[in-house]
Amino acid sequence: MLTYNEMREQLLAKAAGDEDFRARLVGDAKAAIEEEVGFAVPDSVSVEVHENTETTAHLVLPPAARLTDADLEAVAAGHDGLHTRYDDHLGHDSRGNPIPRW
Repeated sequence: MLTYNEMREQLLAKAAGDEDFRARLVGDAKAAIEEEVGFAVPDSVSVEVHENTETTAHLVLPPAARLTDADLEAVAAGHDGLHTRYDDHLGHDSRGNPIPRW
């Protein structure tokens, strides 16, 4: 499976050289991603594609680090459950739910 950065680079490279793919990525990002990399984006994850222009640039911030009560309990118990949540390109929270890293 590709890492997030590998998938991102692959999508950007394809969009730069293929106008049809670029239009599909902008129009239906989830379908275009699945088509290109074979990764089905979960329904619980929203994907938005924005194009920079000469007068508009987009800055994407990563999610703010927030600890849940379960995370705090795990840390207090001496369990390093937080480390594993960021190990792969999606990660999972303390309840096993995927954390999107888009």
